[in-house]
Amino acid sequence: MWRAVLDRVRAEFDEMPGLQVTRDQARAFFGLPEPASAWVLERLAKDGFLFRTAGGHYRRRQSGF
Repeated sequence: MWRAVLDRVRAEFDEMPGLQVTRDQARAFFGLPEPASAWVLERLAKDGFLFRTAGGHYRRRQSGF
């Protein structure tokens, strides 16, 4: 189940290259409860797919960062 959620969120960031969301925005955008949305964002950041900006937004990491 978690692999499917991670893949879906990853696909959203792939489809919208400029997408950046806060934890609250991610919860609403992806339709996940708070603990799950925070876990997904942190997991994708830990995996190197996303990074967290100084303003608290999560963005897709581009190659070369």
